[in-house]
Amino acid sequence: MKKNPLSREKIESLSESCPTTGCWLWTGFIHPSGYGSVRDGKKNDLAHRASYRMFKGFIPAGTEINHLCNNKSCVNPIHLEAVSHQENIEWRGITGKTSKGKKHSKAMLKRNLKGENHPNRKLTNTSVLHIRSSGNSSIKLAEELNVSVSLIRQVRRSEIWRHI
Repeated sequence: MKKNPLSREKIESLSESCPTTGCWLWTGFIHPSGYGSVRDGKKNDLAHRASYRMFKGFIPAGTEINHLCNNKSCVNPIHLEAVSHQENIEWRGITGKTSKGKKHSKAMLKRNLKGENHPNRKLTNTSVLHIRSSGNSSIKLAEELNVSVSLIRQVRRSEIWRHI
């Protein structure tokens, strides 16, 4: 017999409901990757996978559990869906979900927007091309474009605005 078997009640007791998103935020151990962890008898498991099994049943072979809410610490079974690896990757592309993100979908979408589409942009595609083709110093360009010198250097090194 399993020692301290996992139950729906245990999952519910180790999560806190967020009234604005409907997420059940895991309050137990959270990995640095952002996923919750739970002990099921003698075995550790990811909390969202355990929740899926408790509330929805068996996880089909060859599938991953996708967070429809894009919140890795969410264990709400309504927000969880078994999908293929390819579907999970495609979902990340559609929603802006990233492997490092821990925020809800609006924040993730904002983070994934690039260049002129990003609401907090300080440059335009034209200004990026100007920065890269200019022989002027980074200091002079920063003054001209009213941005920081470090931003100019990041653009020149293609650390940001890589898509241009």
